Amino acid sequence: MSDERDRRLGIVARSLFGPQPVTRTDREEPTAVESKTDTQIWQDVLRIAKEQPRVSFVSPKVKAILTFLRKTTPEFNVSKVTAAIVEEAVSKRWPDLWKQVM
Repeated sequence: MSDERDRRLGIVARSLFGPQPVTRTDREEPTAVESKTDTQIWQDVLRIAKEQPRVSFVSPKVKAILTFLRKTTPEFNVSKVTAAIVEEAVSKRWPDLWKQVM
C-alpha cells in the first residue's frame, strides 16, 4: 500500500507530503553569489526578456474586465492593451530604468 501511495503522489507531492522533510543538512550548501556589474546584469535581463517576453499576474478584477471587452469589442486584443497599460505604468514608476531599456 505504501509503495502504491508513493507512486501516485509524484515527486512534487512527495516533497511536500512525504515522511522525510528536507533539512539544511540534506541539501548542498549555497554557493557564493557572483558579483556582477550593472552592465552584466542588463545583458542577462535583456537576454531573458527576449527569450521569455511574457509577463503574468493574478487579478480576477482585471481578468473580468478584459474578458468582457474581448467578448464585446470587435478586434479587441488583450495582450496589446495590457502591454500598453503596464508599459506606461512601469515607465512612469521607474523612468531611469525605462530609459536604459529603450
